[in-house]
Amino acid sequence: MKLVSDRRKQLLTPDEVADAMNKEYEEEQRREILNHKLKGKKPEPIIIPEPIVLPTNLDNERFIIIPGTDYTIDIEQSNNNLNYQDTHLALAQSNLEMPEPNIFMKHFLNVIDCYKNNRPLITASGNQLSREKIENLYNKLTSNCWTWLNAQFQEQNNQMYMINHEVKDKKLTERSRQLLEDHINEDCYVDLVFNNQGLPIKKSTNQNFIKGNNIYFLKPVNSREARFVAISGGVVFSCYRSPSNLYPALGVFSCAKIFNQDFWTIPLNQNKKIIQIDLLKTLLDNKTSRTQEQWSEYTRNNEFGVASMPLYHALFKSLYQGNHPNKEEIRLFLKKSIRNNYLQTLTRIEYNPKPKDKVIHNYRLNSQYQVLENIIGPDRNITKDDSFALKALIEDDKINEINKVYKWLNETDTYLLRVNSRPFIKDVREAGFSAYSGGVSFGCNRNPSSSYPALGVRAREKI
Repeated sequence: MKLVSDRRKQLLTPDEVADAMNKEYEEEQRREILNHKLKGKKPEPIIIPEPIVLPTNLDNERFIIIPGTDYTIDIEQSNNNLNYQDTHLALAQSNLEMPEPNIFMKHFLNVIDCYKNNRPLITASGNQLSREKIENLYNKLTSNCWTWLNAQFQEQNNQMYMINHEVKDKKLTERSRQLLEDHINEDCYVDLVFNNQGLPIKKSTNQNFIKGNNIYFLKPVNSREARFVAISGGVVFSCYRSPSNLYPALGVFSCAKIFNQDFWTIPLNQNKKIIQIDLLKTLLDNKTSRTQEQWSEYTRNNEFGVASMPLYHALFKSLYQGNHPNKEEIRLFLKKSIRNNYLQTLTRIEYNPKPKDKVIHNYRLNSQYQVLENIIGPDRNITKDDSFALKALIEDDKINEINKVYKWLNETDTYLLRVNSRPFIKDVREAGFSAYSGGVSFGCNRNPSSSYPALGVRAREKI
């Protein structure tokens, strides 16, 4: 089937492409995938990387590493029948992204190279993709896919710009705007050579489709977006389709960003279940200060976030009692952070005119819960008389053990700051940690409208 001719007006329509792709997909399900056996040169030695860290909800075996980037990409197309904006929003719900053209083209070239030269594709788990799956993926990308790419084009002062998008606060926003680099500025077959933005820079001498060697390029048009489509008749990198289109066969190869290893992982026994807590090596979001309400919103929408007092205390206690290889390094980081800052948490206290007070943990998260207990009392070094209050605040009432943890952490005694007497009306405060050379404090008397930095954490089940 012919996909393109010399003139744009003779291209198949999107509906015709969709019909063709659906028919070819059905045919593909009815036939066996040919088992190409490559002969010839011996494959080069393979260096298998360590498993990398992706968002916790993903199957690392489905995502393969894109060399030269900090992204991995799904081997399967998903989120079909959504327009450009809705595809972005759907991906964001799983901490995924739509690939920009430069990312996708590096992936495309990598798959072709691995297929032709019998080289491995590596999954995010550090395993090699099977030869059969490499062949399937190659055939998919050269004859049976239709995916959105994260690029829209806008003409301004007779110059064309590429706009890339991201989702923030559940809204699609502009992430970057770049003047287009030199590229092929006509509709034609192009060689698989691309600039830094993923646009082709070399016109093919042979203006016929050669699978795995060239693609057809449709140059950028104002107010249009990018897609990549492949059927048996050819492969097209299109930069002139409407972002409002949606078709059953049009989806996306979702990308997952690789987390930098800028955190420590600490095992934690919680509710008779071993989990891993990843603790950032710097204060969360580049030491940004936010209100408790704002940190709650941030935590709902990001992989690393803010925890409540019980989790932070359990983390400190686990470090104190355990033999983490970076134990002293982590302690010094915590000591410096807690002495230089009041550290925000998602624990909130409602001091009531009559007993008891309400302690709210995981404030405004789906996992929010509360404890009723008398918290009001004098500011003082913790004693056994504070056991019930501490049980509600940090879920630990062993005074001697608590003191040992913070003696190790800050080399001082532990102090409890709170509202000292019953208010006439409900008095809402937030809780956090602070310290100086004379003591470490559980501060349960701060104004919820005040902004502070926080320790960034992420909880993962231990495998």
